[in-house]
Amino acid sequence: MSSDEAMNNVKKEGKMKDNTSLQTIETADVTTVADSSTITSSSTILSIHSLDSYKRLEVFQRSLGKEAREALYSMANNPYNVQIQVSSCDFIARISYDEFYRVVIASAGGILTILNSMKLHYENPKIQARGCVILGNMCTNSTVNKARICNTNGIKVIVDVMKYHSYDPQVQSSAYFALQQLTSAKAH
Repeated sequence: MSSDEAMNNVKKEGKMKDNTSLQTIETADVTTVADSSTITSSSTILSIHSLDSYKRLEVFQRSLGKEAREALYSMANNPYNVQIQVSSCDFIARISYDEFYRVVIASAGGILTILNSMKLHYENPKIQARGCVILGNMCTNSTVNKARICNTNGIKVIVDVMKYHSYDPQVQSSAYFALQQLTSAKAH
């Protein structure tokens, strides 16, 4: 079956094999269609034009889950590479405010990875500040993550960071945020 025939079959059926509805398919430069549920091409996309702007933004934002897992994997496998630790902490801190990514981070062992990075790099204020922000964000609406942080000596790590970087306002502010989130009883 040619790629055009397979594409027409998909359009006629209006559904993929897993019974998800098909919105719109743009078909410029289709190179391969293995079956009616697999469409591959750099320019063939499942269109999200029918979604409102908030949903489109949400779809785009959720696309970073793989990158989050890869950043945590890089941190865990290169614990002494300061550049990897800093850039990964920067990235994870930027996405950890979002509930979806908090689940991704926690399920990928992110809490322990962040704490290990903070323990290994006490002297680096960027890692400490970002690490505290991540830990604080991970506590939002999650008693499970609070318990994970407490059970892995996270409070001690944060307090030690505050002592070591007592004159760094960014580290102090981030550590205070993390402790505030850890000890907060109300859901945010």
